Amino acid sequence: MYKALRRLSRPSLPSSKQLFSLIINAMLNHERCLKLIGLLNKKIGFIQVVYCGYPGNKKYLNAYASARQKSLIEKYRWSPFLSGFFYHNGKFGLKFFVSSSEEDFTAEDGSERLKQIYENSNRIRTLLHAKELSYAGILPGLMYKNRVHRDGKERQKVVRAVLKGIEKVRKTAA
Repeated sequence: MYKALRRLSRPSLPSSKQLFSLIINAMLNHERCLKLIGLLNKKIGFIQVVYCGYPGNKKYLNAYASARQKSLIEKYRWSPFLSGFFYHNGKFGLKFFVSSSEEDFTAEDGSERLKQIYENSNRIRTLLHAKELSYAGILPGLMYKNRVHRDGKERQKVVRAVLKGIEKVRKTAA
């Protein structure tokens, strides 16, 4: 029991996933680099989506950053951190994360902070010449409610996903 408690109290080293994210972010998450990638993307069109996610709560933050990275956690609280890439539904995209949680978004100054997240992630989308900007979890709803971003595509995607899920359940039940 004592050894387990000691391990928990020690700051952990970054996991291989965290290390990969740190390297990718350090190399590519600079305005000049994003502009260069964007110029290439404008001609080829390989990056179509910029996705911005967040840890659901403080507990899940460790999946994105180790305890030793407190300065990085604070730095990327409202500004997206490049963590990797993905391929989904025939589209390539880049994954960005902020270290804020749902508690932060719904706090008293949350509306101003949501504007900051939107402006930063939309600036990245513009630099990359990506067509879409997509958000995780409660961000689209909160941005809509607080009149930060009222595009509506996020809601349409959710409705399509729900309808697709209902249809899939109907087919398997029949």
